[in-house]
Amino acid sequence: MRTQRENSERTAKWRKENPEKNKASRHAWYLANKEVQKRLSDAWRRLTKYGWTEERYNEKLLEQKQACAICGMVVVLCADHKHVVPPLPRGLLCHRCNVGIGKLQDDPALLRKAAEYIEKYNSE
Repeated sequence: MRTQRENSERTAKWRKENPEKNKASRHAWYLANKEVQKRLSDAWRRLTKYGWTEERYNEKLLEQKQACAICGMVVVLCADHKHVVPPLPRGLLCHRCNVGIGKLQDDPALLRKAAEYIEKYNSE
């Protein structure tokens, strides 16, 4: 069984080798999923509130090799941002890592304490 990363690499290779088929496939998907496309468009509008642009998102995606900046998983990524006014984009995270740092209020001291706590009980 292939990993998500292997599937992602295989798909990227196919897209590169079959640009016309890829374009036709994407267009067919768009026509069949206009409602989904509208939700995606709405998501982009929300991301702009947090300082993200499509270009910045795509640059981060390439820079991070389509993987979460914390755990390295290749999944659908959340556009993380620093909670200041105005919000500042940081990186792309998987849902689990994004929620984790959010629940600990983006506080490095709390994150370190959480890591120390886990290490303490993992060593016993």
